[in-house]
Amino acid sequence: MVLLYTILSICGICYLAVTNPKRRRAFDLAVLSERRWIWPARLSVIVPFLFLVFTANWSGLSIWAGAVTVLGWIVAATSPHQISAIKRVVARIVLEATARSSAAISNVLNNENAISGKLSLLASKQDLSKAKKKIRQLEGKIAKLEKKISEFEIDGKHAEVDDGPSLKIVKN
Repeated sequence: MVLLYTILSICGICYLAVTNPKRRRAFDLAVLSERRWIWPARLSVIVPFLFLVFTANWSGLSIWAGAVTVLGWIVAATSPHQISAIKRVVARIVLEATARSSAAISNVLNNENAISGKLSLLASKQDLSKAKKKIRQLEGKIAKLEKKISEFEIDGKHAEVDDGPSLKIVKN
């Protein structure tokens, strides 16, 4: 996360440096006619600091502060043309990192779906084995009942069990 916070902060610093009117005059560049978005750029530098402080990530704060300081000096020492090129490279890196992280997240979600599918298949196999076991138990009980029925005598004759859809006692 510290790396993302550093990249976010450097993007804000680069934007502020490229759009700074006094700096543009010093490098004989045209004054920007569009509105400068100063507060979002400033917030992109300040918010990572606040996140690191409120999460008490002191080692991350040290790394972030050192990286932003050194990279800020590098931005200050370069011309606006070089900063624009750096900004494009950083933006491309951020987009690639975002795409990779979203791909990783989708892989995790797909794996979770596959795992849940395998678990449900396993559960259905277990249910199927339970059902087969129950069927064997019921068949055993039916066989015992058929044996008991065949032992009965009706009017002096043994009863037989018909294998039809319903139980019928047939006299012999």
